[in-house]
Amino acid sequence: MMRKFAQSLAALVLMSGTVAGQSTTSSPSYPGSGHTYQVEYGRVAFKNAYSADGVQMTYTRLTDGRSAVINYTALEVRPNLFWNTWTEADGTSVARVEDFENGKIYTIVHFPDGKIVNLSGTFRKLD
Repeated sequence: MMRKFAQSLAALVLMSGTVAGQSTTSSPSYPGSGHTYQVEYGRVAFKNAYSADGVQMTYTRLTDGRSAVINYTALEVRPNLFWNTWTEADGTSVARVEDFENGKIYTIVHFPDGKIVNLSGTFRKLD
């Protein structure tokens, strides 16, 4: 039941979200701005480097070096808990709940072909 609720919530946010290349507005209190984090979902890990302006993030998949620059929107749910969304150039939509207090991350990826992947993991600040 909770998974369906989370997917429905993600779909609503993503439908109202931004399109790749558009300007976004994030919460000024977003802790990621200007920093780099390592995100780990089991055997898959990413480096996320956030611009200081709170608009762009460069992610790099550490297993194969694939990277992209995206515009994101991070909305504060409560102090140190953020809902972060973006749409990639190929139409893939990503929605994440980022718990900076506990280093936990919950992610829903919706691919253009309709496939949905749910991930949970951890993250830590590198700089």
